Amino acid sequence: MKKILPYITAICLITIINVPINKVRAEEGAISVGSISSEPKEEIADFQPFIDYVASHLQEQGITRGKVVVADSMEEMSNLIKKGEVDLFIDSPFPSIFVGRLSGAKPLLRRWKKSVEQYHSVIFARKDSGIKSVEDLKGKVIIFEKPFSTSSYLLPKAALMKQGLKLTEKETVEDPVSADEIGYVFSYDEETAMMWILRKRASSGALYSEEMKELAKDRINELEVLLETVDVPRHMLSHRSDLDPELVLAVEKILINMDKDEKGIKILKNFSKTTKFDRFPGGIEENLRLVEELVDFVEQELSGK
Repeated sequence: MKKILPYITAICLITIINVPINKVRAEEGAISVGSISSEPKEEIADFQPFIDYVASHLQEQGITRGKVVVADSMEEMSNLIKKGEVDLFIDSPFPSIFVGRLSGAKPLLRRWKKSVEQYHSVIFARKDSGIKSVEDLKGKVIIFEKPFSTSSYLLPKAALMKQGLKLTEKETVEDPVSADEIGYVFSYDEETAMMWILRKRASSGALYSEEMKELAKDRINELEVLLETVDVPRHMLSHRSDLDPELVLAVEKILINMDKDEKGIKILKNFSKTTKFDRFPGGIEENLRLVEELVDFVEQELSGK
């Protein structure tokens, strides 16, 4: 009997270790959504009604409540997903794809934010700057908004790098820039970026195309677009790879129909003016192929190295 006990113990341990994470999570009765922010209280207030709505439609799956999990970095979010502490993750394309590479999370749906399902960025300059192409940016400074912004940093930077251009971060717009590189400075605010360019503190910048028009207002004729990037999804919802497939299908159905329900429409509107969720046209892989290629160019920035 003493010889048999160690084997029984080992079998029990293996059984416990191999219990699927998604089963354990479902038994807890919660479904969680993750977001990355330096302001967790505001983020929870924004996301909680949304995940509560989702949870309220998952009673047949044993879900009784929704939970918001906020991380302060993509690495932390990736670890939370791998540990099964985050089921769903919502962000713009570049962070979503990078977190997916680290954690195995899978894209599921597009999020239409502020009535926009996809967008592109533009790199632009003042017409009186003498800059007529992105090649002319060498030796000069371009203004990006902030690190980890898809539209105002990662997407345009990747587009420039794809063309073989070298970019180097500078502390101020007055810092020297060598003739073979493009210097860049973060403004940390879209309006500040536009103000610096219009007031000739810098020659060029990069913004979401519609944002450039809105911020320039009646001075738009003073600016010239040098490059338009590829279109990318406005926002994405991903799920951890080991989430119960039946639960994934249920979540997908709820979100796709959310904009057809009176209560759902109200919650979406209050959720940072979300219009709806839908499937990627032409399939996920084809829709994200060009974005995946661009992420390769800025993966070092995304990793923080």
